[in-house]
Amino acid sequence: MDHYSVNSLTAFRDLKLATVDNSGGTSLDLLVFEDDFEQDQFSQEFWLSSNADGAWSWQAGINFFHEYIDRTLNK
Repeated sequence: MDHYSVNSLTAFRDLKLATVDNSGGTSLDLLVFEDDFEQDQFSQEFWLSSNADGAWSWQAGINFFHEYIDRTLNK
């Protein structure tokens, strides 16, 4: 492996968010919205790169990305 390097990068995110918004700006429940949001992400990268001291260097890799989003907006 003196002539090349192998690298990997992995990332994951899990987000759940619930909010209530009173857009009417009054104490009356005229414009109240409930927002439920869920997001899951996963990504994985692998790459191979040269370590040569010559005139040419190279890099090759592969990337995978997956995302799930679910959002419910209620009035």
